[in-house]
Amino acid sequence: NYTDEFWPYTYDLDKAEQLLTEAGYPNGFDFELTFAELSPAERDVGLALQTAFKEIGVNMELNIVSAAVHQQAFVERTKPAMMYTSQSHIFDSPYTMEIYLGSGPASYLNAGNYASEPYDALLAQARQEKDPQKRAEMTREMQKMLVEDAAWLMPAIEDYVVGMRDDIQGFHWMPDDGLRFWFLSR
Repeated sequence: NYTDEFWPYTYDLDKAEQLLTEAGYPNGFDFELTFAELSPAERDVGLALQTAFKEIGVNMELNIVSAAVHQQAFVERTKPAMMYTSQSHIFDSPYTMEIYLGSGPASYLNAGNYASEPYDALLAQARQEKDPQKRAEMTREMQKMLVEDAAWLMPAIEDYVVGMRDDIQGFHWMPDDGLRFWFLSR
């Protein structure tokens, strides 16, 4: 159900500087991005973001922590900005949109504390809708809301690459990118 139809962004440094000035930060600002040391891809994305932000006067310090410290900070919501890599376990848009961006008790991965009454109301309808076309239209509208609200910054999606010998059978990609070794055989 993903669509990039509502993506409003372009690479425009002058506009970024103008928006910073309008927001009261004509000289930029400093902030810290926390991420776990176990992911080389997150380090690469962090460095790319740091470089891009620096072009408009925003100084981003990279705070690389252990996986345990990262998870604790994520759960306790103690860091101003965090990079978190995750995949939904289920191919269902309303389910995924609820756990990451809903504001109810099932929204345990909503680290940014995004909350929107119109979004939550539409999400509640989408969870109950049985017609696939109607559900798709509802999730499309929720995506539009998320883009308009700038709920998250999603800078990259990491490729899922698995290397294996050609005599291995039973590999299946899973939505959570986890390997299920019990399916594998020779």
